[in-house]
Amino acid sequence: MRALADRLQGQSELLLSRAEILRGLAGPEVSWDSPAGESFARRSHAAASLLVSAGRRHGVSAAALRPLAAALEHAQQVVGAAVAEHTIAHPWAVALGTARVEAERSADPAQRATAGALHCREVAELERAQDAERRHAEAWRQFDEADRRCAAVLRQLVEDGLADSRVYDALTGLSRAAGGVEGMAGSIALVPTPATKAVGVVAGTAGATRALTDTAVKVAYGDGDWTSIGLSATAMATGRASAVLKRGALATNPAARAAASRTERRLLRHTTSERLRLAAVAELRQVGRTGAKRPLRPFRPTRTLSTASSPTAAAHWLAEQVAGRAQHAVRVRWLDDLALATRDPARSRTMLLGGWSAEAASGGMGGAEALRDHLQGEEEDEAKRLREERSGLPGASDPRRPR
Repeated sequence: MRALADRLQGQSELLLSRAEILRGLAGPEVSWDSPAGESFARRSHAAASLLVSAGRRHGVSAAALRPLAAALEHAQQVVGAAVAEHTIAHPWAVALGTARVEAERSADPAQRATAGALHCREVAELERAQDAERRHAEAWRQFDEADRRCAAVLRQLVEDGLADSRVYDALTGLSRAAGGVEGMAGSIALVPTPATKAVGVVAGTAGATRALTDTAVKVAYGDGDWTSIGLSATAMATGRASAVLKRGALATNPAARAAASRTERRLLRHTTSERLRLAAVAELRQVGRTGAKRPLRPFRPTRTLSTASSPTAAAHWLAEQVAGRAQHAVRVRWLDDLALATRDPARSRTMLLGGWSAEAASGGMGGAEALRDHLQGEEEDEAKRLREERSGLPGASDPRRPR
C-alpha cells in the first residue's frame, strides 16, 4: 500500500509538472505565428486544467492511503500478537479447567486440595485469552475506521469532474451493445434460410443505433472519430440501399409481362423511380415482419446416409453435402434472382447488379471500419506501453507481456 501511495505521488508530481509546461507554452510571453500554434495555445489551457485535476486526484489519493497503510501495519502487529497469545492461553485454560474438575471429583484429599490453585491459574489464562480477544477486536475497529475515512476521501475524489457522466456511460454502453448485436446478427443473416432472413432487420437496427449513439457522443463530448462514424454510417446506408435496389429490380408489372410486343412491354414496365418507390415501401413494411421476404428454395440432398454405410461412403456423402449446400446457398443468394431478372423483360437486371454492387460496397466499408478500429487499438496499446515504460510501472518491461 505504501508502494502504491509512492507511485501515485510520483504520478501526481509528473502530471502537475506537465500542466506547468502547458501553461507556460500557452502564456502571454510565448507567441505563436501559425494557426496550428494558436489553436494549440487556446486548447492548452483546458488541457492544463485537466492535468492539474488529475494530478491532485493522484496526490490526494496518495495522502489518503498513507494513514490507512499505517493503521493496517498497526492492526497487523496487534492482531498477530493477540492471535498468538490467544492460541496459547485458551487451550491452557481448557486444560486447567479439566484438571480442576477432576481434582474436585477425586477421592484423594490431596488432589482436592489442588483444585483451588488450578482454578486460579484457569482464571488467569481465561483473562489472557479474553484480553487478546479485546485487543484483536479493538485493532480491527481502528482499522475499519481508518478504512472508512480513506474510502470517504476517495469517494469525494470521484466527483471532481474527471469521471464520465451517467449519460456518457449509457451512450457508450449502448453503442458497444449495439455493435455486438450488429456483428452477431449480421453473421447469422448471411445464411440464406427463412429463419435467418429476419435477423438482417435486427442487424440493420443495431447498426443504426450504433451510428446514432456514436454521433451523439462525438457531438456532445468530442469523443470518437468522424472517419469511423462515417464508415459505419456509409456501410449501413449502402446496406439498406442494396436491399432496396434488389427488391426494386425484381418488381414487375403483370401487364408488362403479358404484353405481346417489345415496345408495349417497354411502355408498361416500371420506371426507375417507380421501382425505387415500391422497393422502399416494401422495405419499410418488411421491418415490422419476422418472416422472409419470399419463400426460399429448400435444399434437397440427392442421397441419404444409412447406418450400414461404410466410412468411405460416409465421407463421399459428407463431401457431397458440403458442396451441394454451398452451391444451393450461391444459387439462392444470387443466381435465382439473376435468372429471374434475365428471363423476365419486365424486371431490371441493371438495378439488380447495382444492388449487388452496393452490397459489396457495404461489406467493404464494414471491413475498412474494422481494420481502422484494429489499427487504432494497436496504436493505443503501443502508446500505453510506452507511457508505462517511461513512468516505471511494474511489468512494463516484461517481454512476455502481451502488446
